[in-house]
Amino acid sequence: MQARGDAGATVQEMPKFSHLSNLMSATYDRGSKVVGMIEQRMGEAAFIDFLHVVYNKYSYQVLRVADFQKELEAYTGRSWDDFFQGWLYGSKRTDWAVQRVEVDGSRPSVFHKKKSGEVEVCVWLQQRGEMSEPTVLGFRLAGQKGYQLRVPVSEVSEPTDIPETGARIEPDGEVGWTKSYRCYKVTITLPCEPEQISVDPDCILLDCNPTNNYWKPEVRWRLTPLYTQLEEVDVTNSFDRWNVIFGPWFYANAYNDPWFIRSPLIGMKAGSIALRRSTPGRSSAIAPTTPTSSQVVSFTGTISPGPAPRSLHLRAQSAYDWAGADPRGSRRALRSLRPDLRQQPVSAAVRIRGDVRHGRQSQLAGAA
Repeated sequence: MQARGDAGATVQEMPKFSHLSNLMSATYDRGSKVVGMIEQRMGEAAFIDFLHVVYNKYSYQVLRVADFQKELEAYTGRSWDDFFQGWLYGSKRTDWAVQRVEVDGSRPSVFHKKKSGEVEVCVWLQQRGEMSEPTVLGFRLAGQKGYQLRVPVSEVSEPTDIPETGARIEPDGEVGWTKSYRCYKVTITLPCEPEQISVDPDCILLDCNPTNNYWKPEVRWRLTPLYTQLEEVDVTNSFDRWNVIFGPWFYANAYNDPWFIRSPLIGMKAGSIALRRSTPGRSSAIAPTTPTSSQVVSFTGTISPGPAPRSLHLRAQSAYDWAGADPRGSRRALRSLRPDLRQQPVSAAVRIRGDVRHGRQSQLAGAA
C-alpha cells in the first residue's frame, strides 16, 4: 500500500493536486501523520506547550506552514528545515523493516521450543526509504499486552549504547539488489524470549509499507454476517497487515433483462485484502515498474438456483489496482493456474482486472 498522501508534496499550488482526493489525502492523511511525527520528536509535554504558544500568538489568524516552521525552530532552538523539506515541501518516504531476528545466536523456527531465563536478542533493521525518521523498537513479552519494552531507534554512524534499556544499536552496512538499504543491528538482553517485535509499534510514522514492521507477520481474521463490497475498502480493514474475511455472499440483478443478466447466486466467500502499499526496489511479473498496488484475492463458491440439475459455480478472483499494470502479463500468469474441468459437472472462472486506474481491463475465463 502506498502511504496515503504519497502522490506528491503537501505544500504546493492547488492546481498541482489534480484531484480532490489527492488534496484530501495530502492534508488530512499525510498532514496528520507529519504532526504526529513532530510530537514524537519533541515529546508529548513539550509538544502541547508549543501548541499553547502557537495558539496564543496566532489565534483568529491564518497560520501558514512557514510560520509554523519558524515558531517551531524558535521554540526548540534548532533547524527543522530537513524535516519540512522532506515531508511537506517534498514527497519523501520512510520504510523501517524488521529484516531478521536471532535469539541467543540462532533464528527461531515456527516449532522451536522457547528458551527459559534471560536471552540475548539481536534484531536487524532496514531503512528502505529516503527519510530515516527516528522511531522506537517495541518488544512484547509473554503474558503482556502491547509493547512494554521500547528501544529508541535512529540513524547512527557508530555503535551507540542506550543506558535506559541496556540495548546497543550499531550500523550494519548496506544491502539491496536494486538500491542500497541502510541496515542497523539492535542487541538487547531480555528476561525471556519475546512474543513479538515491531518497529514503530504505534504506527506514528508515515511508513510506506507498514506490513514489514513486524517480526512475525500479523493477520486480522474477520467473520462477517454478509460479505459485500464494503468489506474490501480502507475504512473496514487494518492498514498495517493482511485482512482475511469470510462470510455469506449473494448476487442479484437490479433489472430484469434475460439478454444481459445472469441468474441470482448465493454462497460463501473468503477474501484476503492488503490495502494500497508501496514496495520500493521490488518488481512484479504483472506490474514490473509500478510503485503502488492494492491487492484483493477472493474465492467464492455459489449455487445457482436455476432449473435442475443445479450447477455448482466456483470462482477465484484477483483484483489489482496498479498504475501501469500489464494485462498480458496477468493472462500469462493465470493460464498456468486454470484448472481443467472439462469432464466435471462444474464450471470455473478466473478474472483479472488490470490497470483499473486507467480504465483498461483484461479477463480470462474458462467454463466446463
